[in-house]
Order: sequence, then structure tokens, then C-alpha cells
Amino acid sequence: MARRLAEIARDSDPLTNPYLNTEHVERLLAQPAPQDPREATRRQYRLANQLIRAGRPAEAVTLLEQLQEVLGADRVRPLLALALLRSGEQDNCIA
Repeated sequence: MARRLAEIARDSDPLTNPYLNTEHVERLLAQPAPQDPREATRRQYRLANQLIRAGRPAEAVTLLEQLQEVLGADRVRPLLALALLRSGEQDNCIA
């Protein structure tokens, strides 16, 4: 059983496994920036979402504030609110 669990962990793809957020962030950061501005914006939004899930909401807030200028507040506000909430949880509840 332990061997099977180790195989599953080793063979899991961070881009499809919703629990490997830290690895997903690392992969996104390792990829070259897309040349297409729309694709670059999508990647940044996805990165911000994964940063929140990986426990790095402060970085997500910075990224989302930049995206807000490009996409507008209405499209970014829900994820930005979540990032701020998670950041507050870490500052006030975990520390």
C-alpha cells in the first residue's frame, strides 16, 4: 500500500491534480511568459488563483492588483477578495 501511494504521488500531474498547488505554482513560474497578451493575462490570473491555494495570498494580492488595471475591478474583485481574506487569516489566526 505504501508503495502504491508513493507511485500515485510521484506520477501525479500538478497541472491536473487540484491538491498539488505549490507544484502547480512552480511550473507556472518556470514557464516562459506567453507572447500573446491575452494568454499572458490568463496565465497571471491562473497563477494568482494557485498562489492563493498554495498558501501564498500576499503574492496573489500583488498580482491581482496588477491584473485589476488590465481586466477591470469587476472581473478581478472576487478572487482579490478571497486573497485578502486568506491573507488576513494568515496574519491574524496563524501567527
